[in-house]
Amino acid sequence: MKKVIFIIALFFSFFLQAQEKYKYVIVPSQFSFFKEADKYNLNSLTKSFFETEGFIVFYDTDMPDHLLNDRCEMLYADVLENNKLFTTNLNVNIKDCANKIIAESVIGTSRDKDFQRAYTIALRNALTSLRGKLNFANTYVKSQNKTQEIKEAKNIIKSEKYNNSDLIVDNQTIKNDKKEFDEKLTAIETASGYKLLNSKGLEIMVLGNTSVDNVFFAYRDRIQGILIRKINDWYFDYYEKGVLVSKKIDIAF
Repeated sequence: MKKVIFIIALFFSFFLQAQEKYKYVIVPSQFSFFKEADKYNLNSLTKSFFETEGFIVFYDTDMPDHLLNDRCEMLYADVLENNKLFTTNLNVNIKDCANKIIAESVIGTSRDKDFQRAYTIALRNALTSLRGKLNFANTYVKSQNKTQEIKEAKNIIKSEKYNNSDLIVDNQTIKNDKKEFDEKLTAIETASGYKLLNSKGLEIMVLGNTSVDNVFFAYRDRIQGILIRKINDWYFDYYEKGVLVSKKIDIAF
């Protein structure tokens, strides 16, 4: 029973990992529109802003070794210049490791004739528009222990004799209903897993592959869980109001 609980907890932890927030932001030590590093202290201002937003910030010339091998643990901030005749215009964009822009500031502007004041005001305005809006989930993050956990999970799944009676997890019961659907669902293979269709061809559930045999990430409407094979039957396991629910599903693969 403890092993069954471990498997369920393990794969729900993968969902949490997928929603883990970014911790690191990389800021250029020199912006492309200047010929020197930290001109007008703008790079320092940008670094300080992200630090006040709760990130650990490094310049691109001063990244620690442990981050060099995994670019996807970091966000990358940059400042772009689009000056007009009488205005200084700057905006900030934030990209992930796939070079995809995931956030962009408003265009900060200034008409000040003093260059340092103009650039500082414009950048402050741009950064301020991002305040409180940087709570991004990192879909690339990897657990350092994931490989070992998967190996252990595989061994447990191979050796475990599952009991389909109700299980207790921290005084919360897994509801073990007979069936989730009245009919058998048909599994259609996709690039990343399967989609489950009913007899009318309607998509009921989407499955994502995992590294463990007979275990899938499962998505049904707004419910996220896992589909797991126990003995000879398939079960959709998910949390509902703090209770772990297990529903039997007939599937034709």
